[in-house]
Amino acid sequence: MTGNLAAMSIQSHEHGASKLISLARTAYGVIFGLAFALAVWGYDGFLLASSAAEQPWTKLLFGLPLAIIIGFVAGRLTSRYTSMGISIAVWMMANGLLAVIAGRMPFAGGNLAAWLADQRLWGVDVFPYERAALVRTTLVVLTNTTLGVVVGVLKDQAVERAWDRTTADDKMGWRSWVALFSICIPVAILPAVSVDGFINRPLRIPQQVVGELVNLTVSGANEEMIGTRDSSYRSIEPFRESLSKRYVSHRVEFGSDTETWYSAYLDNGTLGESFSGIEP
Repeated sequence: MTGNLAAMSIQSHEHGASKLISLARTAYGVIFGLAFALAVWGYDGFLLASSAAEQPWTKLLFGLPLAIIIGFVAGRLTSRYTSMGISIAVWMMANGLLAVIAGRMPFAGGNLAAWLADQRLWGVDVFPYERAALVRTTLVVLTNTTLGVVVGVLKDQAVERAWDRTTADDKMGWRSWVALFSICIPVAILPAVSVDGFINRPLRIPQQVVGELVNLTVSGANEEMIGTRDSSYRSIEPFRESLSKRYVSHRVEFGSDTETWYSAYLDNGTLGESFSGIEP
């Protein structure tokens, strides 16, 4: 009788350990997806919002759910298999898919936001996904798919650390979650940096420049100070008297030749004077 109880206790412990490891692997995927989205689109949105760019949180709004779902599926798949090779393959595919979404998001997300804002634009390719964007996306996909090897390898280390910090009754305590986050967040930032460098930053800089330009002008900077910073600043001279501290930087079109957005300045939503394209 005592032997049976001992056997049942061991089986119960093994079952509990299996469930905990499965939970930790799935959580690793969800945390990765969340951290990736915040690092890619949250950071970009914050910088755009700081420059009064139009709809700065669009990419995060559309991309966050997709990133979490992909992370969850990848984590769930790797929780079913113990093979390191399968884990690496899954995370390479997940990272590649996230890179494709990140490369398309400024264009597909921008189009969707425009359609929702004005039904007259429904179906119009407001922000076309052209060759320059495709090339950049391809580079990001190749880079991030390779980084998927790191994500897959470190998954087991994160789970092991979480397991070592479980509670006395084999539950995921706060120390286990801290262990997962401490590995997952830095790992997610690696592919996020790639996306920001190749995709988001070239599209963000023109709107940041417009914001800096307007702020300099409104703050009373003289023509010599503005002119020495960048010759493009001279484009604002005809509108100096019309500018105010309340403005929105509106995306007009994407110049595939320069791979930058052309921006416009709107004062309280009423003034829509376009400036020339500003190079990064």
